[in-house]
Amino acid sequence: MAFKPKILVVEGDAALLKQLEATIKLMGGEPLCLTSVREAAIIANKQKFDGAFVDWDTKELGGGEQLVKMLRRSKSNSTIPIAMLTANPSTKAIGVGFKLGVTFYLTKPFGAAELSRLLNVSRGAMLEERRRYARVPIKMAVVCKWGGKTHSGHSLDISASGLLLTILPPPEAGAKIGVEFDLPRSKRLCEVDARVARVDPNHQVALRFLNLTPEQRADIMHYTSRAAALAEGSE
Repeated sequence: MAFKPKILVVEGDAALLKQLEATIKLMGGEPLCLTSVREAAIIANKQKFDGAFVDWDTKELGGGEQLVKMLRRSKSNSTIPIAMLTANPSTKAIGVGFKLGVTFYLTKPFGAAELSRLLNVSRGAMLEERRRYARVPIKMAVVCKWGGKTHSGHSLDISASGLLLTILPPPEAGAKIGVEFDLPRSKRLCEVDARVARVDPNHQVALRFLNLTPEQRADIMHYTSRAAALAEGSE
């Protein structure tokens, strides 16, 4: 199945918002279109997106600058590609945008052709973002250490941000624990600290990694990206 990027679109001009929605859908994307920065900020803290289009000129809540700052501070959308939409593309404004974390910019007014080109350019970055956060199934032995004791469990899925496993007895939610596992085809044992994000009634434990080294993150992303790509190709 073709990749369908989930894109947050925030634009105060209703006509332009309709144009954005129609073009993104035509190119196979899944836009969530909003006119309110306030509403977008709330939703972006709850949902994961592959990219965002932000109205830079809006005055609500400090404008597009504040929304971009919020996105870059969020847990799940801090690395997504962001396009700023502005009618005032001065060198200073563009510089501020890039400094805050904007990836692309588009000058208003623009047509479907310009928007299509931007979507094509950003598609690769959005796909990489999807794969970076993809949770993929994996069965492997996991050793956890807390309270001076060692416990053995088995993983259910993994992403670059965390791990889901079953283990008895389960640790308490919020606890910091040590985790060891050996990814398939990896040449090194992964030893990392994690925080227990939640414990389900069926003893499934969701962990959030705390201190991955660049090498560990690269190993996990290599595995998840490859698994996600194979899954997409088989659908």
